[in-house]
Amino acid sequence: MLLPLEVTLQTFAWVFNPCEELAGDSFNIFRLDEENLGFYSIDVSGHGVSSSLYSFALSKIISPAFGQSPLLKRYDNSGQGYILLSPAVVAEYLNIRFPLDITSKHYFTFFYGILNIKSLRFRYVSAGHPGFIFYGQNSRPRIIETPGVPIGFMEEPGYSEHSLQLQPGDRLYIYSDGITEALNLKDEEYGDKRLILIIGKRGSLSLKECVAAVIEDVESWSAGNKQSDDISLIAIEMLSCG
Repeated sequence: MLLPLEVTLQTFAWVFNPCEELAGDSFNIFRLDEENLGFYSIDVSGHGVSSSLYSFALSKIISPAFGQSPLLKRYDNSGQGYILLSPAVVAEYLNIRFPLDITSKHYFTFFYGILNIKSLRFRYVSAGHPGFIFYGQNSRPRIIETPGVPIGFMEEPGYSEHSLQLQPGDRLYIYSDGITEALNLKDEEYGDKRLILIIGKRGSLSLKECVAAVIEDVESWSAGNKQSDDISLIAIEMLSCG
């Protein structure tokens, strides 16, 4: 996790519980420039060594090294600095570079967002990833669905950028399907409704405490049943618009 330095406008919390020692889920939060933060969540199909290596390779490509990433930024030849690439363009690039592997049958879902810490404008793309939960300061938590196929499934998937204007006090929860698809001893899924319910009930807690409460509830639901998929969750709260 490459957290941005000296960020006081947002607070973050996260959890990562792999179902095996080697995981297919990965995520990161990082500074793109002085005004923008980037974060992504990836869920590679399957488990074990091959899925873990695939996920690791993806994270190396997407995460900026020394503050730069040709996948996330394009430098302007006119000398005007650089351009942050649209989340949709990033997804399209990954789709070209990582077509569906027929041999290993590996594919991955992908969520990428850019948050402007001054305007609190949130731009994002989703490629087959579960819808994220938006919990507004003056509203109930709800899932925002963003249709899209996983990376590599189609030659021209037509990914689109979406945006959301946030306000101080708003929270976002981006998660992998290891949470909603967790099974109890009756083979019943944890599900979206239960996830929304626990977030709503624990909304008065700090972000870190709320995330811990979610994971505790998921583990209680699936008690006695072996975890069958990686669990990852990123939560972000807007504290101020500067």
